[in-house]
Amino acid sequence: MSRNTEATEEVGIWTGGRLNYKEGFFTQLPTDELAKGISEEVVRAISAKRNEPEWMLEFRLNAYRAWLDMDEPHWLKAHYDKLNYQDYSYYSAPSCGNCDDSCVSQPGAVQQTGANTFLSKEVEDAFEQLGVPVREGKEVAVDAIFDSVSVATTYREKLAEQG
Repeated sequence: MSRNTEATEEVGIWTGGRLNYKEGFFTQLPTDELAKGISEEVVRAISAKRNEPEWMLEFRLNAYRAWLDMDEPHWLKAHYDKLNYQDYSYYSAPSCGNCDDSCVSQPGAVQQTGANTFLSKEVEDAFEQLGVPVREGKEVAVDAIFDSVSVATTYREKLAEQG
């Protein structure tokens, strides 16, 4: 079962099946998601999926190793269950209809040219329901992020001219 389906079922339980706010919707689409857990193997897989250069992989691995040696801070004067960091997935990205793999794993995935190659109809509809323009013409620059992936950026050229 996908994380999107699980989330929809959970909200149905919380709300008794009724969503009483206008943003109360879920966009269900195929996702590329790693299994739960964190390890050097997972860090390497994330870096590979994002087509990152070797220096970025080394940066991530060094950060992961440093994190392993850290003590979790406890400044809250209340009890909460200790987090099980192996119980989370650390990578999820929408799959696109334009390729066999997730959009983010394709070379140049963050580079939209012309018609926002990696912006699916479902994702565009979700941003439209939220009132967030993902097409130029609204005189506002937007970098639309969906599931940690930039799916559309308006006024990219104008922003690049400004540095």
